[in-house]
Parts: sequence; C-alpha cells; structure tokens
Amino acid sequence: MQPVRTALFAPGSKDRVMAKALESGADAVIFDLEDSVALAAKPEARKLVAAQIDAVASSGKSVPGIFVRTNSPATGMLKDDLAAYRWPGY
Repeated sequence: MQPVRTALFAPGSKDRVMAKALESGADAVIFDLEDSVALAAKPEARKLVAAQIDAVASSGKSVPGIFVRTNSPATGMLKDDLAAYRWPGY
C-alpha cells in the first residue's frame, strides 16, 4: 500500500457525498459512522456504507483506500457497526 497523503472523510449517512468522495482523487476515503451521523440515522448509515462498499467491489474500478470510522466500543454501537458491512469475498 502506498503512503496516504490525502484522506477524505465522508458522512456515512450521505450516499451522494460518499460517492463523490470516491471520485475525488484522495488517497483514502473514510466513511464515517461516528460523529458525523446523528444517532437516529446510524442504522440507515450502516446500510448506505455497506451499499457503497458493495458497489466499489463489484465495479472493478481502481479506487482509493477505503476505511470505515466506527463508533467507540464504549457507546455500545461498535458491534452493530462491524456487523453491518464487510468487503465482499471476505
């Protein structure tokens, strides 16, 4: 993996922003499920992040490094965050 010079955070609750972040040219895109997502929007955000990951994996396009910023274990939401998505094939 190449060094990350630019990293762009995108709220997991905003599908269009995540898609644009992937096209930005940043070395890494971080889908955020933590601070940028309202508590009531977290379940939907998990689904949107999973859909973005699935779309990237099936596109065959070269994309930047993709990371997901999860909620802290202390919040009790980490398990749901981790269960919501995985890279296809893993």
